Amino acid sequence: MRNSVVIALLACAVAAHAASYTAYIGDANQYQVSAIATDANGNTYITGSRIIEPSSVSPYSPALTDVFVSKLDPSGNLTLIGTFSGKGTDQANGIAVDPSGNIYIAGNTTSPDFPLHNPLQRVGSAGDTGFLMKLAPDGSLIYSTYLGGALGPSSMNSVAADAKGNAYVTGSTQAPDYPHTPGMPDGQVSPSNALGGISGAFFAKIDPAGDKMPYAGALTGPVPGCDDEPGSDCSFQPVYTVGTAVAVDPQGNAYIAGSAGGGLPTTSGVVLAAGIGAFVAKVNSAGTGN
Repeated sequence: MRNSVVIALLACAVAAHAASYTAYIGDANQYQVSAIATDANGNTYITGSRIIEPSSVSPYSPALTDVFVSKLDPSGNLTLIGTFSGKGTDQANGIAVDPSGNIYIAGNTTSPDFPLHNPLQRVGSAGDTGFLMKLAPDGSLIYSTYLGGALGPSSMNSVAADAKGNAYVTGSTQAPDYPHTPGMPDGQVSPSNALGGISGAFFAKIDPAGDKMPYAGALTGPVPGCDDEPGSDCSFQPVYTVGTAVAVDPQGNAYIAGSAGGGLPTTSGVVLAAGIGAFVAKVNSAGTGN
């Protein structure tokens, strides 16, 4: 693997084959971008992973990476770059910015020593664990926490923020101890093994200080065929339901989209009451229903 800068960020104002700016970002390590956000002032924020040590086992085993976040001003000048890591593989999957300029990063890590600050969850799982961090506009850490449970793998795949500084995340979890609040779905999940496994589309709202979770839950469906054949052994059929994107409206309602193995509970009057694959869910601002 060549030691070269490999990130390119392009902000296009397409006119006469011109762009507002095109800039490489990085250092001697290989960078990989996974998410981008902008603010009302025209600043651009990107995040992803930086390869510190390529895999020495095989092309298919994970490399040692850390999380990076960069900010560029409207002219493309780099005004902020930071990295966060433990001793494992750290990957950012989503980024959001609130009107005050605070930055939110969601992802997954295998690091038992991932940098935590005022965490809601202090202990990660033995494998991948989701994380959420919030940075002040100057890049200083407001909070950083594992998220998704400690008794199985999890990942945070997307994050959104509202004008008050609340964060909204979604992803997946196979940890039976994932956070859950009354009134929210609490589908059964289990880690993958020789007998299968069940993942849920995890979602949560975290308050501006990062010390409270107004609501959290997970959407899951039954293993295909289990309801049709009572008493049958269907434990060998894994079912994976994953949240891949989240958005929030001005009223504080959250919207979660993802992919399901089938059988998700639906509400009356929806376009499709049964199916498999893509789904969307809405959680009200109070976290009392979806």
